[in-house]
Amino acid sequence: MQQYEIPPHQRRVDEIQSQARRDGVRASLFKPRPAASIPLAGAEDPLSRRLSEELGYVRRLLDAIGDRLVADPIVLQKHADILQSFDVVGQMIGHVADVVAAADRAAAVERIGMQDLRSRLKRGALYEHRD
Repeated sequence: MQQYEIPPHQRRVDEIQSQARRDGVRASLFKPRPAASIPLAGAEDPLSRRLSEELGYVRRLLDAIGDRLVADPIVLQKHADILQSFDVVGQMIGHVADVVAAADRAAAVERIGMQDLRSRLKRGALYEHRD
């Protein structure tokens, strides 16, 4: 069997990962959403609050699934780009939850850091009156 020499940069990565595991540090592709800089008052509508809570729960489930998948080095190596989508979807769900829960939804939309999501939410009229 032929032996392959591990490149120096890969050895360094392996050392860092090994040290992180020994120290109990868990690497993750999933970063927590930054806290809102200006809190908005919550919606008075109980259904909106509950919907927002459910979206938060879905986001936490998605994060847990992503964390489990990321913990498998083979899955991570084969599907790192796809696993990053979990983070994007989680961020989107978090932003939508914030908008649903906000008393001032227009201001909540303006605070969304994801330009493409903010643009989609702001496009055209939500309801067109047809006679």
